[in-house]
Amino acid sequence: MHVYRFTITRGSKPGDNFIGRVYRAVIEETDESKPKKCLPLIFKASPLNKFRRQMFSSDQVFVNEVQMYEEVLPTLNEILNKYGVANSAAMPATAR
Repeated sequence: MHVYRFTITRGSKPGDNFIGRVYRAVIEETDESKPKKCLPLIFKASPLNKFRRQMFSSDQVFVNEVQMYEEVLPTLNEILNKYGVANSAAMPATAR
């Protein structure tokens, strides 16, 4: 039998993000016949307050952020690799 446990906590300190709320989630699967599996995640949600969402243009900022992760950073990594620069040395804080 599969049993799932979900744990959600803050992913950043209060006040760190004005555009959205960052969370850390851990999904653990336990099955008596198999080793425990763990999936750690970080996710961001737009502000609950409608005025803040409008004030910070949250919808557009989220679209821009997705484009950054899906297009810009991979292209930048390709350029760095082409010139022999290790990704972790050039951009140590980027998401993997």
